Amino acid sequence: AVLQVLRFHCCVLAAHRMATQVRPSFLVENDSFLKDGEPFVIRAGSLHYSRVPRDYWRDRLERARAIGLNTITTYAFWNFAEEEEGKVLWDDQRDVVAFLELAHELGLLVIFRPGPYICAEWDMGGLPAWLLQRDDIKLRTYSEPYIKAIDSWWGELLPKVRPLLYSNGGPVIMVQLENEYGSFGDCVGNPDDAKYMLHLHELATKHLGTEVVYSTVDGGDSPEETASRLARGSPWRGSASVLATVDGGLKEDYSAFFAAQKEFNAPGRAPKMWSELWVGWFDFWGYKHNTKTAGDVGDGVKAIASTPGASFNLYVIHGGTSGTWAGANIFTQMGVKLMYQPDTSSYDYNAPISEVGQHGVGTNGQDLFEAVKSAIAASHGPPAFDEPPPRPMGTYDPVELTDWAPLLDNLEELSTCRMEVPKGETFPSFEKLGIGRGLMVYSVEAAGKCCCIPLVYFKHEQLRDWVQVLVDGREVGTAYRADVAFNNIIRVPGGSTTDLVVENLGRVSFGPQIAESKGLLRHPPLRGTWTARGIPFPMERLGRLRWTPLPADAAGTGARPVFRRGVLRVSGDPHDTMVSTAGLSKGFMWVNGRSIGRYWETKGPRHVIYLPAPYLQPGDNELVVFDFQDTGGRRTVNTTTETGWGDWNYFG
Repeated sequence: AVLQVLRFHCCVLAAHRMATQVRPSFLVENDSFLKDGEPFVIRAGSLHYSRVPRDYWRDRLERARAIGLNTITTYAFWNFAEEEEGKVLWDDQRDVVAFLELAHELGLLVIFRPGPYICAEWDMGGLPAWLLQRDDIKLRTYSEPYIKAIDSWWGELLPKVRPLLYSNGGPVIMVQLENEYGSFGDCVGNPDDAKYMLHLHELATKHLGTEVVYSTVDGGDSPEETASRLARGSPWRGSASVLATVDGGLKEDYSAFFAAQKEFNAPGRAPKMWSELWVGWFDFWGYKHNTKTAGDVGDGVKAIASTPGASFNLYVIHGGTSGTWAGANIFTQMGVKLMYQPDTSSYDYNAPISEVGQHGVGTNGQDLFEAVKSAIAASHGPPAFDEPPPRPMGTYDPVELTDWAPLLDNLEELSTCRMEVPKGETFPSFEKLGIGRGLMVYSVEAAGKCCCIPLVYFKHEQLRDWVQVLVDGREVGTAYRADVAFNNIIRVPGGSTTDLVVENLGRVSFGPQIAESKGLLRHPPLRGTWTARGIPFPMERLGRLRWTPLPADAAGTGARPVFRRGVLRVSGDPHDTMVSTAGLSKGFMWVNGRSIGRYWETKGPRHVIYLPAPYLQPGDNELVVFDFQDTGGRRTVNTTTETGWGDWNYFG
């Protein structure tokens, strides 16, 4: 009997404990965020797991925390996880769950932005290129093939995130639907656009439930434009279901934009939230490096941090490296497409934490990290955490590229697909051959030399994005879609073979051109039977290259696309470094089989490639350099500690 009484009392005590435990909550009430019932101001910064070596996630998160942030914002990069349809990978740098768990371990909350479209200056705005293999698909609206693909992707992703919601004891306090949809769609005038956004919310709640704050984000150059885009981007005007937030550049006063946000949202459901405050900007090949002064950045951050009740997300607190995943823009004016602008491999963004994890430096040479830290501290007090010590940077001995492998001699080893171009038809696009990123080589054999020299004309609407014309394996000219108006005719002399090597420089990440195809979208310029070969990134077939020592007579035989190989020797523990591209022209680099990015030395403004220490090992490391315009002869690559921002040449 005594035992039964004891058991009864134990059960009563356990029930009392469960009843008195308060489940974590994060919600919107009285135009404020409430965290566990108390008003809360979000001080966030964007930091993307896909742009940072996994071994450096902790370092970069700790630096973000030390600047005064309490929250990290990150996207989910669909094409990074599912580059091949149906094959979703969560390994190494793709493990978004591990990134979220690490943020939680460090005491940081998370605003999660699963897209599916994310922009982010990322290839195709994060959408996988294999979507374009469907002729009947429409992106970013309610189109059955697109919706089916999203349902599958989120069905993989969101159940992994649910245990990490704040209400479940995790770090995720908000989930953003789509990204700046009001700059693309129209939920007021297009029922399919509204249906698309409603479907995303329904799908999210199916997998995540309703105990998380859902949001959208839109912005404009003026409060009026912001109000218009809020309406176009969200079908939830006056609804408590989804919080509409705003974004834009640094300002002296944000109040008019917050007023537009409040007017759109339901009464009492409009906490001030600036979901992207652009503290820097991204860079394009052939354009000057974008920078801001530390004073301007500090003043803009101070203005929003001192706005009563204003939450914000600094975009970006740390940019990192896009590598060959960098996207592109189409610059338009008055509705007319004017210029293709591919983003650099570096996503430094002139952020407070630089690409290499050091303090960012503004236009005036002052410290961006300290400017932002002081601006936040002025209203919210000093950070609770110290900054980690700086990561060491250094140089290594010069690397002599002793081996080579010409591209045209290794087409069969590198290409994953091959097709003969039917007579009378246009060249196949990247998408038709199942290539997302990489190169396409169109080849023809001639029956002999012609008495005249054909002129090949490249139109900007047909060239996606850069072409090198080779005759008998040597370059006779190049054309680039952004400047074909100035250099669009190439004289092609007769020869035994003609090859057109086309490079995809990055899919458009913002605007209506995100669905454009890549390749040479025209009929063959010369008679004969043409063959198309696709060489995709990542170049997993690099190990198949047939290397030979550099021939003694290679120099002076003309420019051609060539792989070079050398050994980078590391004595002791590896450290971060920059690989200089001085003396090169245009191409890509790999270290120990891992891509470290694209370079375009003749364009600028970046003249180095960041090489993080985790990609190296003590002893010998294989450095592979692919250069489109290799002229033969001995070649040496050097390392440096310089950031490498410098000369730029639009017409280079």
